[in-house]
Amino acid sequence: MVSEKFRRQLRQEATQWQADGWISADVYHHLAEQYDFDSIDAHARDRFVAVLVIIGGVLLGISVITFVAANWQAIPRSIKVVLLLSVLIAFNTAGFYLWRSPSTPAHYRSQWRNRLGHGFLICGSLIIGANLALMGQLFHQTGSAFGLCIIWGFGVVVMAYGLRLSSLAAIACVLVNVGYWTEYVSYSARTFPLPLTLIFEGMPLVLGLVFLPLAYWCQSRWVFGLTVVGVSASLTPTIFEPVILNDPSGLTTAIALTLPALFWWAYDDNIWQIITHRIRSGLRQAPVQEATQGEQWFRPVARLLTIIYLGGLFYSLSFHSVWTDYVWGTPPETTPFARVVSLLVTNPNVMVMALLAIAFWLCLGWPRIGHTWRLTTTDGVVLGMLGITAGLVIWDAAVGPIQIWATMMFNILLFLLAAGLMREGLDDGDRPQFWFGLALLILQIISRVFEYETGLLLKSFTFLLCGIGVIIIGLWFERYVRALSASLPPSPTSNSSEEI
Repeated sequence: MVSEKFRRQLRQEATQWQADGWISADVYHHLAEQYDFDSIDAHARDRFVAVLVIIGGVLLGISVITFVAANWQAIPRSIKVVLLLSVLIAFNTAGFYLWRSPSTPAHYRSQWRNRLGHGFLICGSLIIGANLALMGQLFHQTGSAFGLCIIWGFGVVVMAYGLRLSSLAAIACVLVNVGYWTEYVSYSARTFPLPLTLIFEGMPLVLGLVFLPLAYWCQSRWVFGLTVVGVSASLTPTIFEPVILNDPSGLTTAIALTLPALFWWAYDDNIWQIITHRIRSGLRQAPVQEATQGEQWFRPVARLLTIIYLGGLFYSLSFHSVWTDYVWGTPPETTPFARVVSLLVTNPNVMVMALLAIAFWLCLGWPRIGHTWRLTTTDGVVLGMLGITAGLVIWDAAVGPIQIWATMMFNILLFLLAAGLMREGLDDGDRPQFWFGLALLILQIISRVFEYETGLLLKSFTFLLCGIGVIIIGLWFERYVRALSASLPPSPTSNSSEEI
C-alpha cells in the first residue's frame, strides 16, 4: 500500500510537472485517479479528528477513573462489579466494531477507525487484568501474581485466536512469561491449585503448544520470537530446580545448555504449516503437498535467536571463574545413564523437546526422497560446537577438572563463531550479521583484558586498537557492501505488503 507521504509528494511534483509542461492534463488526471489525490486532505483531517478524539477520550477516562477512585469506598459492591464489567465490555465492543471496518487503499477514512479499534482492543486486553485484580479485592480472594498473569494471559490468548491479532498474541506471551518469572524469583512456597502447578512445571510445553500455533495463525515473527525466548528461558529452570544444581555427572547441565540450540536450529515449519492449512481449509481433505511444500516461515528467526544464544553461551563459559567456582556436588549412587533416563521420564519438557529435536535434525539431514545426507557445512559446524560444549561440561564434572582447557576451548569457539558471522556477513552483504560478529570479537578481547591482571597501559592500548579497528573495518565493509550492491542486477519490484 502506497504511503500518504508518497502520495502527497507525488501530487506536489505532478502539479509542478504539469505547470512546466512535462505532462499533459490527461496524464495528471490519470495520476490523480490512480493515487486518489482528492482524499489526501480529507485523510489528514480525519487523522487530526482521530487524534483529538483519542486525547479527549484519554482525558475523559482519567476524569472518570479519578472520580471513581475518590468515591470507591462509598460505592456499593454490586455497582462496582457492574461498573468494572461495563468498562470491559464497552472497550472491547467499541474496539471490535471499529476494528472490523474495511481498511483498503480506496477507503482512507476507515483506516483511522481500524487503528482506533485496534487501540481499544489492546486497552480492553489490559482492562482484563485490572478487572481480575479488583474483583479479587472486592470478594476477598487472594492469590499469587502467577495465577493472575496466567488467567489474564490466557484470556488475551482467546482474544488473539478469535481476532487473529499479533499485538494481542504478543501481549499474552509477555504476560505469561512475566507471571512465570515473577513467581520463580520470589522463592515462595508455591502452594498453587493443581492446574496452576501443572502449568508452572510444564511452562516450556505450555508456551510451545499455545503460542507456536498462534504465531502461525497470526503470521507474526514477533510472536514466534517471543515464544522461542520464553520456551528456551523457562526450560533451564525446569531442568535445574529438581536436582538443586547438584549434577556431579554434568549430563543435566549439558542437556540444559545445548538442548535449546539443538531444537531451534533444526526447527521445521512443516508441521505447523500442515495444521494451519487444515484449519484454514475448514478441516477439509486438502492436498498435503500444498501444505508441506511452502517455504520455511520462521526458521530464519529461530536460527537468528540460536546464533544469539550461542554467542551468549560461549561468552559466558569463556571466563575462567565459571570453571573454578562451580561446584558439581558429590557423586550419587545411581549411574549417569539412570540419571538421564530419570530426567527424561520425570520431566516431560525435556523428553518432548529432545524427541522433537532428534526428529528435526533427521528431517534436516535426510530428504524425503532418496538417501543422501544433506546437512550443510553450517549445520555441521553448529552441531560440532554443541557437541564440544556438552563434552567439555561432562568431562569437567565426571572425569576431572579441565579449567584451563575448558576456558581456552570456549574462547576458541567464541572466536570461530565471531569470525564465521563476519565471513557470512561479507559473503551476503548482511550488515547486522557482520556487526554482531565484530561486536562478539571486540567484546571477547576487552573481556580477556579486564579478566586478567594487566596494567592500565595495556588496557589503554587495547581500547585504542579496538577503536581504530572498528573504524577501519566499518568503513571498508560499507564500501564493500556498496560495491556489491552496485554489481548485482536490479531485482524486480513488487507490491507485496509488509508482514506484521
